[in-house]
Order: sequence, then structure tokens, then C-alpha cells
Amino acid sequence: MSYEYPAKQTLTQVRKFYKGQIKSSNKAYLTRNNPQDTWVMDNSTEKKALRNKNAVLSYEQKQSFEHNDSNFSIGEKLYKANNTVGNCGLMARVAMYVAINQFGVSKAKCRIGKLAYQTKAILGVWGDLTGFGHEYLVIGDLGEERWIVDPWANLVCKHTDFTQQLTRKLSQWKTDGKRIEVCIKGKSGFVEPDDSLVTKITTQRETLFGADDC
Repeated sequence: MSYEYPAKQTLTQVRKFYKGQIKSSNKAYLTRNNPQDTWVMDNSTEKKALRNKNAVLSYEQKQSFEHNDSNFSIGEKLYKANNTVGNCGLMARVAMYVAINQFGVSKAKCRIGKLAYQTKAILGVWGDLTGFGHEYLVIGDLGEERWIVDPWANLVCKHTDFTQQLTRKLSQWKTDGKRIEVCIKGKSGFVEPDDSLVTKITTQRETLFGADDC
């Protein structure tokens, strides 16, 4: 079975759901004159100003769920409540709900994929955590032609093409002036999209979580 059609239709529907809404807190248009300077918001265009405004609103409206909420149920709750606040993980769960509920993909064929890179300056000390993680929807089983739906990055592609497509998107975002929030020694901070803290996720082993996993 080919998952190309439901994957592409899912991304289209999910992008419509999020279009013009608050969305992510971890993407913003920032600028600075020198590497040692502090980032400041670049509100030079209407598009950039709106993204920056929504990033602040998203940060102020952090989502919380019950410990027994499954990946599918989280996506269902967000979609039915028309709740458009969230970063890649919540967007991926909305995509999972849409793929299953609207485009007939079996729950067993849908998983949340995760790529993460992290280091600790001192082993065992959580406050020294540095890194970045990213989640997205994977449709299909190992051995099949799997497809990725990534609403956060606005990508839909074959699983085998994903890291290349994501790397290309990150490069595009750098050119556009978009910056990504990461964790640096236990604190949040923004970096350019091609910073190694972000791009190193593409070399990490993928972890998968089922629709009914909590």
C-alpha cells in the first residue's frame, strides 16, 4: 500500500488547521549585528512581526495533558478544541489524529518519530543539559515505503528522504532570518537553524512511539 496520498493530504489539512494561528514558541525571526550580541526581534515585515508575536503568545500558553493521554488522544483533543498552540510534538500528534480520523490510516501504521541530540557538561546533572529534539509523524511499517508528515517544518516526503529535506529546510530558514530555540546548559536560547545543536539530530537514531502510547 502506498501512503503518499494520505501523507500529503494530512499535511495539507493540518497546515490549514494551523494557518494564521499561534503555533510554535520555538521559531522566531531574530537578528544581531555580532555573534556576541544578544538576539533582538526582527519585525521588519508584517510576516515576521506576526510570527514573533505568536511565538510569545505560544510561550505564554504552554499545554499540559494527563499522564495517561495517548499520542492519538492528545491530537484529538487539540484538533476538536481548535487549539493551535504548540511546537513540533503537538503538531505531529494533530497530524496523527487527522491521518487516522480523516484519511483512513490505521492506528497501527502511525507513529510519532523523534530525533534528539543532547549532551551534559557534567554527567548526571540535569541543569547542564544542552541539546535539541524534534518530533513528526511516521506513516507505515519498517519494510514498507514509509512517509513522513512534519507540520512544524512543512514537510511531507518518503522516510528515506527526510533528513535531507529537513537539512534543506533549516538552511532555507537561516536565509530567511528564522531562528530556533534550543536548550543550552539547562536554559533556553535561540540559535541559527544550521547550528550543530540543531543539525546533529539528523545523525541520531530515530525513536518511535505508537498511537496508543502515553
